[in-house]
Amino acid sequence: MPPMFSSHTVITGGHYQQFNNDSKGAWDLLVKTASPAAFHNSGDRRDPPKCHSNTRVAVLKKIMDWIHGLEPAMQKALIMWLYGPAGAGKSAIAQSIAELCYEEGILIASYFFSRFDSTRNHPRSLIATIAYQASLCIPNIREHIKAAIDHDPLIFTRSLTVQMSTLVIQPLQDCISSDTPAPARVVIIDGLDECEDRKGQLEILATISNALEQHRLPFIFLIASRPEHDIRTAFGYGYLKDITMSVPLDDEYRPSDDIRVFLQDSFTEIKETHPFRADIPATWPDGDILESLVNKSSGQFIYASTVIKFVKSSRHRPPQRLEIVLGLRPAQRDMPFAELDALYMHIFSSVENPAEVLQILAYEFLTSREMFSYEGVDLALLSLHPGDVFELFCDLTSLVSVTVCYETNVKLHIFHASLEDFLLDQSRSQHFWINPELWHAKFAHIFIHYVKGELVNADLMLKAQVKLIIDSLNGKFGTPEFFLFHFKHATPTPDLLEDLRQISIWSLFQKTYYHVCFPEFLASIEEVGFEDWFELYSHQLHLFDQIAQGIMEQMYSWPNLIALVAVFNLDAEWEQWAKGAPVLFRLRYRYRNLDDLCFGDWMHINENEEYSKFIGEFLGDPTRCGIYGLTGKRYAEAAKYFLHYICDHMEYSMQPSYALHHWCYQRQITKILSRRRFITPNRFQAKKIKQRALRGREPHCAYLLPGACSAGFLLALHCLSFVLCKADRSEHLIGLARQRIFWSLSCIFPHDTRTARREVVRYLARVDAGEILVQEKKRNGEHPSQQSRLFPTSQSYSCPRDYFLNYTSPPSKQPAYEPQQKCCDDDDDDDSSDAY
Repeated sequence: MPPMFSSHTVITGGHYQQFNNDSKGAWDLLVKTASPAAFHNSGDRRDPPKCHSNTRVAVLKKIMDWIHGLEPAMQKALIMWLYGPAGAGKSAIAQSIAELCYEEGILIASYFFSRFDSTRNHPRSLIATIAYQASLCIPNIREHIKAAIDHDPLIFTRSLTVQMSTLVIQPLQDCISSDTPAPARVVIIDGLDECEDRKGQLEILATISNALEQHRLPFIFLIASRPEHDIRTAFGYGYLKDITMSVPLDDEYRPSDDIRVFLQDSFTEIKETHPFRADIPATWPDGDILESLVNKSSGQFIYASTVIKFVKSSRHRPPQRLEIVLGLRPAQRDMPFAELDALYMHIFSSVENPAEVLQILAYEFLTSREMFSYEGVDLALLSLHPGDVFELFCDLTSLVSVTVCYETNVKLHIFHASLEDFLLDQSRSQHFWINPELWHAKFAHIFIHYVKGELVNADLMLKAQVKLIIDSLNGKFGTPEFFLFHFKHATPTPDLLEDLRQISIWSLFQKTYYHVCFPEFLASIEEVGFEDWFELYSHQLHLFDQIAQGIMEQMYSWPNLIALVAVFNLDAEWEQWAKGAPVLFRLRYRYRNLDDLCFGDWMHINENEEYSKFIGEFLGDPTRCGIYGLTGKRYAEAAKYFLHYICDHMEYSMQPSYALHHWCYQRQITKILSRRRFITPNRFQAKKIKQRALRGREPHCAYLLPGACSAGFLLALHCLSFVLCKADRSEHLIGLARQRIFWSLSCIFPHDTRTARREVVRYLARVDAGEILVQEKKRNGEHPSQQSRLFPTSQSYSCPRDYFLNYTSPPSKQPAYEPQQKCCDDDDDDDSSDAY
């Protein structure tokens, strides 16, 4: 009995299929499975991208030398992986190579993936397409391919490895075994990353690797793709790594020069061939616009080609279209970067956690362009580890590269400058839009809790806090500047409003050691646009006043710090203050830790007028500072401190015979010795001999002049002149002032000493005049009500010149003043002593 079904009938999955065992049916099946749109010369790929003339010369030459085997170092490479960022021109290079190889007759097959074409965005048609093109290039293998399909009509449902072995490798081996000449040929696969099946991408690479490893094939592979994570990993290990030569499209090939050539030639063509060429100026576009387009391209051809396609539209005027590209004119209907936006949207759609990625990119875009000292994305601020960032950006390697620059920082390298424009434009990025005002508010909110130490990652937070303190002490003001920048550009959000109501921003600036930012913060509260901004301003100011009163209470317990506060707005040179203040005010760690308002920091007080004015307003407003304002009594206390320093530090002075050596005689000796020539091996030895000769003859005080001791004395003279005119009557101060015996070091600063002595005389004249006024009022039976009327200040009392020159203070009714214990001796452990 004959069988019910012939040998050419196959039943699979409940479907009835019949295949005729003839060559025509096998060939039709191959043609049906292949994807003709993937050919390099397919009609479906209208106007495919290819390299502009006189561009990409170096990289094209390198690839063709590899194909022809002209470079010994590249002869062992069976695969060349051409990779680069999205839009770098990989497809154009692959297209140009395919055309060159086709003309030379060495192109066996080409396959151009496309995510927009359903016939070539998957791996199922790859082997059939290669086999079809190989049969055209090598006609002798066609019969072998037909026979393989006739033998297994379902061959195209098998794995790629089986298809490659059955339809490509075995027919080629049969051809080679029959002594048919088979010269080395090339297979080009472009856009492997546009294969939507990621497992399919890896399967393609594994199939090619197995074919080359297990069989002697007479051709090589050129594969072009973006450096996606999976593809980069596959090329990085195993046999595939050994036989692959990677060619990155980076700055080595000077892509910006090629883009400039492309733009110049394209604009020239537009001016010569466009229908509206009569309206185009001869100098259009100017050099600055051209360079702007080159810079915006960031070495990626897709931006430049997109601009040219938009500008050269035959239905529009090119100059106006270029203005739309530059943002000088709004777009009417056509969007200039539709093609580029589609690329970005496709790439971001593959990201698994877009919210975290957008947060990092927002930090990069909104912070790095404005910060004075930008050191990358602060991961502690975002509660992330460096490994988290690499994982988040593994799908964006064609747009962004990530490098670790510190334990808590990473730097992002954005390949496309246009990516920022895309993400900051809601009409282009849509649901991937980075809202600048909202992200500014988020970063300001995050910073507040970052400084408070309330972030999630404790280990990373500890490292970040250490770095924050070190950077602040080294003068890097990235952290307060970070908050201020984002706060001033933020939109009012509930989180930010709650922060301002609950937290003292001054206390945060205290932790970062950069208090100068606080007045700027207060001024920006209104700018942000809070409805109750005045209430928030008053609340933050009140919180500051409370903290500042506590600081002043501690500082006023020490005479040296009282003196420091009294001269906080002294007009002093930086070098003079830096050398003299630590000695004069005993600014060691014990006292510096009490100075949380930075009175001793010259950079805060003298260099920043706004901060100095802010502190002055606090100290001058009794409703804010309470009992801790700068009164005449405290100026008198400060004057006592400076006089004590000037008059009573005799242990630092030298013997009079040396210290007060006659200056004329010293100049004579120096002049004579300076003329003397010394026969010595070198000039340094001569200098030493001269120093030894002058030793003992020069005043010893001169050795103190560059040092901290003399700088402190000079600063004390200036401070005394500054505070005496504001000081009230003080018996202690009067007794000390009437001694008028300055330290012998004063001879080095004669001008400043005379000024200080003049102020002492003025003060004594002023308080004496006030005492005479009191006595007159008592004789007249009057009772003065205010002390300010009894003791006029320098603004209300002027000492006549004759009185100043001939003034001799009346004998004091008090006993002679005896200097007491020095104040704030650093060797004394009793911090409660305030004796003079």
